[in-house]
Order: sequence, then C-alpha cells, then structure tokens
Amino acid sequence: MSFYVLVQDVSCPKRIIPPLRYKMATITLLALFPLIQLVSAIFTPLLELFPLPELLQSLILTAITVLLMTYAAMPRMTKLFAWWLYPKNSSSKQVKRSPR
Repeated sequence: MSFYVLVQDVSCPKRIIPPLRYKMATITLLALFPLIQLVSAIFTPLLELFPLPELLQSLILTAITVLLMTYAAMPRMTKLFAWWLYPKNSSSKQVKRSPR
C-alpha cells in the first residue's frame, strides 16, 4: 500500500525515518477492523440482491475495503497518530541547564 512508502524529498535535508513495524501493524488493525465491519454491514445485503458467486462478492468487498483503507482510513490514522508513529528525537529536545 502506498501509505507505507515514505519518499524522501530531495529538497528536504532531513531524512524521514519510517515508523516501527509493530506501530504500523497496530494502526492498521485499529483502522481495518471497524472498516471491515462497516463495509460488510453495508454492502453484503446489497450484493445479495445480485446472483453473484460468493468468491466474486468477497472480491468486491475486499476491493472496497482496500480502497477505503488506502485513500480514506490510513491517511487519517497516520495523521491522528503521528505523535506516536514519528516521535521527536530526544536529542532534538532542548536541555534546560540549571543555573550555576
């Protein structure tokens, strides 16, 4: 999926470090589970109106879910959880020195 690919901008001197895999897996699970429930609840009754094979119905539901994940859910989830996915380096924080 395209949201996992972080392209380094040539004009940007800082390199973007991708999030840890367990963090991306957690965010994906948090987005995917409710989305699957919602897509199934909405589209399964509609697809049952047409005499389609179950495998084709499953393919249609999967395609809808993948499109929603790629273009709607994951961009919002990565922005919402950016503080956790891309924490600021501890070395970039300014250290307050005690007065001498």
